Amino acid sequence: MKPGKLILCLILAMTMCAGTFALADAAVEEFWNYAYTVDKTIYVNASDGMGLYMRFGPGTEYGKVNSRTIPNGTAVRITQECTAENGWKWGYCSYAFPGEGYEDTGWICLVETTTKAPASKPAPAAASAERTVDRVLYIAASDGLGLYMRTGPGTDYSKVNSRTIPNGTALHITREITAANGWTWGWCSYQFPGSSAPDSGWCCLVETTTQAPSASAQPAAPVQQPAEPVQEAVPAVTEQEPKEEPAPAEESEEPEPSETAESRPELQEQESKTRAPAAYSSMALVLIGIIVGIAAAAAVLLIFTRRKR
Repeated sequence: MKPGKLILCLILAMTMCAGTFALADAAVEEFWNYAYTVDKTIYVNASDGMGLYMRFGPGTEYGKVNSRTIPNGTAVRITQECTAENGWKWGYCSYAFPGEGYEDTGWICLVETTTKAPASKPAPAAASAERTVDRVLYIAASDGLGLYMRTGPGTDYSKVNSRTIPNGTALHITREITAANGWTWGWCSYQFPGSSAPDSGWCCLVETTTQAPSASAQPAAPVQQPAEPVQEAVPAVTEQEPKEEPAPAEESEEPEPSETAESRPELQEQESKTRAPAAYSSMALVLIGIIVGIAAAAAVLLIFTRRKR
């Protein structure tokens, strides 16, 4: 066979193989990324209550657009839908995460969404008006750790100091207010040990009492025995160094509970099950393309060989 014909046969075989590769890849992408246009509004309704992640593609193997989730109850407009190989439906949408001045776009899994708007929550009862008082209360927390002083009458307000006011402390309450949950809070002042000035804030009066704590019994002083006379025959007794009194225990500060973020996935990420069938089908089509290309090249070579004879 002439070199020109041989080169022509090789080019033809390579072209057929490349075309088969392209068809296989296009078939997989068409099956996986095929999406149809929609225009509907859904509401996030994750069963674990943690919301849904937005991803760069319609599958859990794609990366997350944002480390935060779209919270439950959020209305999201879906413009495209796609059904993954495992049967899950994914929707393309946009969402502006709080604190960001732009909208992120991506795919969310529609398995844990609903078309029904969440029921509106009843408005909380208003707190009572602030009233002026003048009384003394004593802290009597049931856990024995005392009470925090806060910047406002509620646990959602920040703490004035990381330490608590210990049990038994007398508080001079000058103002009171009853929160929406029924708890009564009192405005008072307290100087924490080591501070140069007293702090002022609100303390919850649920675990306080009007009765002053009973004075703890003081330990009896040890009776000193009279010193025995020293005999001449006995050598002088060396004076023992007085034992050092143990240092007073430092006040233990109650560690503040760490805030949980937000880190659990909205669905069990089954990456090995999500795209494996597509990968297998792609490999099968590639192998078929290679076999077809080799067969085509062999057929061309056979035709030219017979013509030569």
